[in-house]
Amino acid sequence: MEALPLAFTTGWASGINAYACVLILGLLGRFGGVDEVPVGLTGNAVLIAAGALFVFEFVADKTGSSAV
Repeated sequence: MEALPLAFTTGWASGINAYACVLILGLLGRFGGVDEVPVGLTGNAVLIAAGALFVFEFVADKTGSSAV
């Protein structure tokens, strides 16, 4: 359970999307050989959900503010 605060605070501190941070950390833990990434972030369900939420938020951010 300590993986969730780690992921969101890392994303907030770096200024990138929290879902992108979870996705990147999970992919690094699974394929990059980084041992410090919590195992909970490397599961299929977490990676798929983080990727889908990142894409959804990215598209919503880019299309939502064009009504000028």
